[in-house]
Amino acid sequence: MKTYLAVLSSALLTVVGFYYFDLLLLVSLISLIYVGISIRSFKRKFLLGYFWGIITFGFLSYWVIHVSFLGFLAAIFYLALYPGFFVILVNKNRKFISLFYIAGLWASLEFLRSFIFTGLPWGFLGYAFWGRLNFIQIADLFGVYGVSFIVVLINAALLFLFIDKNIRLKVVNSTIILLIIAGSFCYSRYRLNALLPEGSINNIALVQTNVDSNLKWSLELYKDNLERIRLMGLIAKERGAELIIFPETILPYSYNRDEGFMRDIEDIAKEINCDLILGLPYYQNGELYNSSLLLNKYGEVKGRYFKKHLVPFGEYLPCKKILSFLTQFYPIGYYSSGIDSNLLKYQGHYFSVLICYEDIFPNIARKAALSGASFLVNQSDEGWFKNSREVYLNNQIAVFRAIENRRSLLRSTNTGITCLIDYKGQILNQLEPFKTDILIVDMPVYRGTSFYSKYGL
Repeated sequence: MKTYLAVLSSALLTVVGFYYFDLLLLVSLISLIYVGISIRSFKRKFLLGYFWGIITFGFLSYWVIHVSFLGFLAAIFYLALYPGFFVILVNKNRKFISLFYIAGLWASLEFLRSFIFTGLPWGFLGYAFWGRLNFIQIADLFGVYGVSFIVVLINAALLFLFIDKNIRLKVVNSTIILLIIAGSFCYSRYRLNALLPEGSINNIALVQTNVDSNLKWSLELYKDNLERIRLMGLIAKERGAELIIFPETILPYSYNRDEGFMRDIEDIAKEINCDLILGLPYYQNGELYNSSLLLNKYGEVKGRYFKKHLVPFGEYLPCKKILSFLTQFYPIGYYSSGIDSNLLKYQGHYFSVLICYEDIFPNIARKAALSGASFLVNQSDEGWFKNSREVYLNNQIAVFRAIENRRSLLRSTNTGITCLIDYKGQILNQLEPFKTDILIVDMPVYRGTSFYSKYGL
């Protein structure tokens, strides 16, 4: 029972670290690591690690309940496997190399989680440190995995400092860890001071529509929602906007399929007399895509991006023949997945769009930067998760995508955190979530390619 209480305390400290005070994560894993090196039974080690995962990911993913309770259970039962395997694989050898093995093991499991079974890279330890810009700039070398590595390394070093009797080994361990931490701070300070903008794109409007995600898809309310978009576009234009970015799937009809809908969109673009980026369903060659459209002031589509990484059980149904019965319990979309990066172009700058949760996948943003994107746009509808902490956790992740690839990132969300994050991870401007508002920003542009963009995973 004492062991389970210790693991429970470890999990709760980790959760509090994500939501309120990140430095708690520097000690929160000590009990979990100790379980791995002190217990011999693989079964008991796995169960304790799995228990830690259920508690931690339960608190970090509770908002999924608003969409699907079964989806919530499936997510946490799956995610908990990774800390379970971590505890099993922790080496009971207490030599110096063990610290790096333990930290590398955790970071490796985070990496595997980013793509196995389509990937579910949520709750990486490094994300909790999004506000420590003087520490996390190493993400342009190692991605968020490098920050997670150091966090676990510190936990393991503190544990060994208390349980080891070898004074010489304690001194060596402490010195190496302090040098790594100091190196991270020095590198971060250097990058923050050395990276200078190579230009800017001015007068960009980021629209936060704040519409109930269920009502948004009501055909009866189509005219009301269309009018809201028109009015918000006109207000943004009046405030000096030259480019207006709206959130993901703002209207229910499919572009390129319904002529009346296409005329409505074209008329709005002409009336606003401004370039627009709209999140809309798009129909092409018999397939339906979750898309982002770049329209000019004449209502002409100048570029398209089709979402590549779809949400299973939300935007498509895996194993349709076997799992088709699930459609009887809750609605599931039938989108097709885009293939290419589909870079768009604005004022001579190429950019790429990350739709919805594509911003939580490090490799998608990395490939976009490597293919030539000068900046990134994230359009999202987080209204499905109501007034929850999800919006803050997702914004933490977006900060790392900007630092990893040294690309400024524009976020236009329905109810989340609409903001401008520069290529250093600084949130230069933002709106309060769960409010209808418009943010006008001038975005700095940096074109240099980071080490992580070139060689990362």
